[in-house]
Amino acid sequence: MEQSYGTIQIVGAGPGSPGLITLRGAECLQKADVVLYDRLAHPALLLHAPKHAKLIYCGKKPCDHSLRQETIQQEMIIQARHGKKVVRLKGGDPGIFGRMAEEIEELKKRGISYEMVPGITAGSAAASYAGVSLTHRRYAHGFRVLTGHGQGPSEETEADWENLAATSDTLVWYMGVKRLECITSRLVEHGKDPDTDVLIVEWASHRRQRTISGPLHAISALAEEQGIQNPSVIFIGNAAGQHQDHQWFQPSAAGGIFAFPQSDAEEAAFEQLKTAGMDIYIHPLVSEDLHDSENTWIIMNRLREEGFIRHAVFPSTKEGQLLYEGWLKNGHETTNPLTCWMTADQGKAGSFTSMLPLLSLDEPKEWPGCFLADEHKTSGTLERKATM
Repeated sequence: MEQSYGTIQIVGAGPGSPGLITLRGAECLQKADVVLYDRLAHPALLLHAPKHAKLIYCGKKPCDHSLRQETIQQEMIIQARHGKKVVRLKGGDPGIFGRMAEEIEELKKRGISYEMVPGITAGSAAASYAGVSLTHRRYAHGFRVLTGHGQGPSEETEADWENLAATSDTLVWYMGVKRLECITSRLVEHGKDPDTDVLIVEWASHRRQRTISGPLHAISALAEEQGIQNPSVIFIGNAAGQHQDHQWFQPSAAGGIFAFPQSDAEEAAFEQLKTAGMDIYIHPLVSEDLHDSENTWIIMNRLREEGFIRHAVFPSTKEGQLLYEGWLKNGHETTNPLTCWMTADQGKAGSFTSMLPLLSLDEPKEWPGCFLADEHKTSGTLERKATM
């Protein structure tokens, strides 16, 4: 009998903000049995997955890989052979420095069907979120996407430096922070104007997005002074100089929130916070047995470990109490502590008000001030906050 394999979908997660995934990408996640996800795929995207889905973290930092590429490919194949619908969730677009070719070559060898779902690539998104048009008709005829990651035993950044120095195209460098001094000096050595505009966008489309800009000859020192790290995208070319005039993205100063709204009033309050620029991550399902869902705690822990959330807001209901108890049981020690709160109608006490500080649903505009006060430890009225 012919063996029936499952399917594998290699999905681009987009550049950072979970709202930038494609509709097709979200559809794939909603039907997945297994999700293998990268560090640069926003953990909130896992909220699209069914609660039965197996979530496998494949995060990679420089010199610190949770799973090696060969292991990831092997796991995909094993799950597909078990008849599972597998989603390989990769940051940005999987075809842009995402090692997609290596993965599909292995699948093709074994006769496993696959689909490639493109995503918004980090280069175009970082430019847009910094107010830069990569192909500004006055400054650039096009753009070129390059990697700063070294090749071969010497890990030397290889490029046609003479051609790159001469072009008017905007140069878009991925993974180039570590070798920024080499990139900029090589371009200057081969004739690039030392005063060419350069822009670096760190954590594009996230609440912690940072940008620095300067001339080609000085940007390496500026980046080191500011402590710029990956993930960052580097733009070199005079189109990058439009950043100061066209910058529009202003992330909230308060940390992100993970919430479980159960009423129209709660949903309205969180929508108001979104409008104010805060990062709100809504869990789509709330029931009495939700505290038993392992994936809920996996997602929350990934969000806080990566610094995307600073607060959890629970409803003042029986379900809310079960959720909070589940979090106390399943939360882990971390360098990024999570502060827990509870919503309540004005004048009404919840079932565990002695454990958590209250956020009045009548005054959601006051919530950001409470969050910031807690984060900066400037409030003397939050002695009852619970932190895990």
